[in-house]
Amino acid sequence: MIIVTNKDATKLNPTTIAITATFTALTFVATYFLQISLPISGGYFNLGEVVIYITALAFGPWIGAFAGGIGSMLADIASPYAVWAPGTLVIKGLEGLVVGLLYARLKRGKSSLEPAKPKDIVSLLIFGFLSSASIIIFGVAFFADGLVVWIILAILMLVAIMLAVYYIKVNMYWITFSVLAGMLIMVPGYLIYGFFLKGAEALTEVPVNIIQCLVGMYLAIPVYQSLYKSKILENFVIQKKAQETAS
Repeated sequence: MIIVTNKDATKLNPTTIAITATFTALTFVATYFLQISLPISGGYFNLGEVVIYITALAFGPWIGAFAGGIGSMLADIASPYAVWAPGTLVIKGLEGLVVGLLYARLKRGKSSLEPAKPKDIVSLLIFGFLSSASIIIFGVAFFADGLVVWIILAILMLVAIMLAVYYIKVNMYWITFSVLAGMLIMVPGYLIYGFFLKGAEALTEVPVNIIQCLVGMYLAIPVYQSLYKSKILENFVIQKKAQETAS
């Protein structure tokens, strides 16, 4: 298996540009078309983190930063949430950068594919079920009218968890640690930016953003593993090196 490195991901060539454009567009789609409005804070729940994490884990920090920052910002501008766009550009860009940098550093010189250990499966199930339960509890507490949406999200997370447990090969600790580091950028970032816009009402964003990051992580894991096991990442590196040699 050929691994995408930070050095590879920073060189501009047609393959890098195509990958970056594709995942920036996918980030926009996941953020723009899958929104749940949060009336108190003026923000919204979305699934953009799913694509940001996939991009950062699979293609490195710089593509992850660009796709996360630009794709998410454009979604804000195209939505009734344009006031959040400047903060989103910085926060989501840093989120993708941190997740990609930390994950690349943790797996440097090592294969990310390894058989699942019992402790990995148990911890994943416990953490996953608690996360799914928290989504439903949050929906009951704040969005009783739209509870079905949160139940669907919880079910999707459980399905993703079951898929991960069934054929998990990626190192869950590396991914979890990297995503939690990104969450420490995203959640406080929006809290601080929200205080400038909405004052204390920004506090209502905190549980939503935590759940958004957890949903993003669990839905990203099976997709990332599929990319890693396929020839997509290998072909990505081969094409880039061929283009760099030709130039």
